[in-house]
Amino acid sequence: MTFSLRDATAADIAAITAIYRESVLTGTASYEITPPDEAEMAGRYEAIMQKGYPYLVAADPDGAILGYAYAGAFRTRPAYRWIVEDSIYLARSARGRGVGRALLAALLERCTALGFRQMVAPPQWRFTARPASPRSARSRAPATSTAAGSTRC
Repeated sequence: MTFSLRDATAADIAAITAIYRESVLTGTASYEITPPDEAEMAGRYEAIMQKGYPYLVAADPDGAILGYAYAGAFRTRPAYRWIVEDSIYLARSARGRGVGRALLAALLERCTALGFRQMVAPPQWRFTARPASPRSARSRAPATSTAAGSTRC
């Protein structure tokens, strides 16, 4: 699958909302019951961007968004200021094709450049009985992964 990675923009919110909607309705990773609308997703995007965290998209050669990833604060207490939590969501057609792995690698690189020292995977990645694909489960466990589900940046 051919794709490129770039910074997300406000123009991507409709595609991001559609990808997230499908994840909320068919998955367990979001812990949401009702998919948020575009206005809510735009607000979440702005909150991440205003705090200087990275927010990336993967796009196919025609510009269609295949997935997105962002990092945000793990906890708000000062001692956690150098730790981020990642979120990665993929369109169904992009799963198992290396898009998530590429987004994670780029997100790790960006977070390291911003001075973050550790990235924590959401707990559902460690306990989900059926990941999106076997390759997805393996890609979420890089060599630098710890037993607690975190990755050193």
